[in-house]
Amino acid sequence: MATVLPIIRWPHDRLRTASKPVPFEQSREMLPVFVADLAATLATKQSGVALSAIQVGWDVQLFVVEKHVAGIEGGGVLVFINPIVQERSAEQETKQEGCLSLPDIFVPVRRSKTVTLSALDIEGKEFTVEAGGFFARVLQHEMDHLAGTTIADHVGTVQRHIMRQKLKHLRETGH
Repeated sequence: MATVLPIIRWPHDRLRTASKPVPFEQSREMLPVFVADLAATLATKQSGVALSAIQVGWDVQLFVVEKHVAGIEGGGVLVFINPIVQERSAEQETKQEGCLSLPDIFVPVRRSKTVTLSALDIEGKEFTVEAGGFFARVLQHEMDHLAGTTIADHVGTVQRHIMRQKLKHLRETGH
């Protein structure tokens, strides 16, 4: 049975950690359990559509995205292990983004409109996705997490201070 893991909240230093590649051969037995735990954790969050390993304290290059974000019917998640951005469009747009590590906070983030990403799946097979729209934004957001970057790094000092105060208030009120 999968375990729901606690999500680390910003500004915890762990979220600034650049993730290391998953040593796939040594991790083959553990990966399905960890991915199931990530998926179970994500399933408990109504506002979330993706979750990276670093958000639950594991500094490995792995994240999951709900299948519907990629336009795939049915439940479950897509697994991205050791992902690499192959290409980003020069055309960009700014939209509001949220993050499970910064609950109830949304900030404008400028991102490429399309992105091509290659990764390994849970069996270790390489695949490539070309994404546009919301899916492209989600992939870039998760790639930021793997580099130790959060949406807080896309805003200025004053906005980060306001975010800290809001999160402090949420903690104090039990949210």
